[in-house]
Amino acid sequence: MRMEDVPHTNEDILRYIQHTMIQICRRLPNRPHDWPGATREHELARCADGLFIWASVACAFLEGGDDPDIQLVELLGPPPEAPI
Repeated sequence: MRMEDVPHTNEDILRYIQHTMIQICRRLPNRPHDWPGATREHELARCADGLFIWASVACAFLEGGDDPDIQLVELLGPPPEAPI
């Protein structure tokens, strides 16, 4: 059985990412309480493509650096522009 065949894998990865982002916000109080936002959390989960190891390494990268905003851009690119 492949991991992508296991029900709810992508949802579990998203929950893991969301939990880790909460931990980053608690550690770095100058972050907005909802950093980096639902859209970016979903992008991270999509990039994981069913691989917990990718999500784990990406979250460790964000947790372990000096500026999670810059590191998030390195992982995903700049945030999408808001509609006018």
